[in-house]
Amino acid sequence: MLNKMKKHARAIIGIIPVAITLAIPNKILGQQKPSGFRFDPPKVHFSIQVGGDQTKPENDIVQFVSKRMTLDPKDFHQGKIAMEFGVRLNERTDIDFEMVFAGFGVRSEFRDWVDNDDLPIQQTTQIFKSTYGLNVKKYLRNRGERLSQFAWIPTGWAPFVGAGGGLAVYEFSQKGDFIDFQTSEVFGADLKSRGHGALGKVFAGMDFYFGSGWGLTTTWQYAWLTSPMNGDFQQFQPLDLGGLGGQFGVRFLF
Repeated sequence: MLNKMKKHARAIIGIIPVAITLAIPNKILGQQKPSGFRFDPPKVHFSIQVGGDQTKPENDIVQFVSKRMTLDPKDFHQGKIAMEFGVRLNERTDIDFEMVFAGFGVRSEFRDWVDNDDLPIQQTTQIFKSTYGLNVKKYLRNRGERLSQFAWIPTGWAPFVGAGGGLAVYEFSQKGDFIDFQTSEVFGADLKSRGHGALGKVFAGMDFYFGSGWGLTTTWQYAWLTSPMNGDFQQFQPLDLGGLGGQFGVRFLF
């Protein structure tokens, strides 16, 4: 899971220099346009954000694992990286395509059992989740104003609300040593459950503009996402990966 997160992070980091270059074309092309305004309102935007998503402690698999291993339900919360590509429909409305890569990896051991050498029975628990969706975003105030036929300036801040949906893919895994409670034998295994499900969410947030081409953004959301457990964990109830989440990052305007 950590290798997957690193792979996606490298891909996202590779996009940043391109986005920055596009966000400040006046400097690259040697134009003498002041940075505080632009000729026209931005038509598209790109943002990269980091944050976290909740994993509900009521999940069947979370309860089962937390009782038997040195894990706390809070250990299952996921760090995330999000990318958003948006198109401006009008002064107060955008439609965005969003990709999010989230997950965690935690080492643990059985609480009440040791192996034949009195050593801990250890394993690593991981979740990796990726989501792909479309969001409709509604701003609650104008994001800028036109001073003249040739000058548009952004406002300092603009709150927004919105809703969206899409597809989520997940993998839950445990790798390491385990105990057979019937025979008391210790064995090694790489246990997995993979699945997908429909994603729905509502959100609210704020943009803060520091120039004509960039600003900061923050979003809080509540998502609905449930998928059956399968593979080595098919006996458990469906995994609920919905809940609260938040993120913060940089937005570039083009």
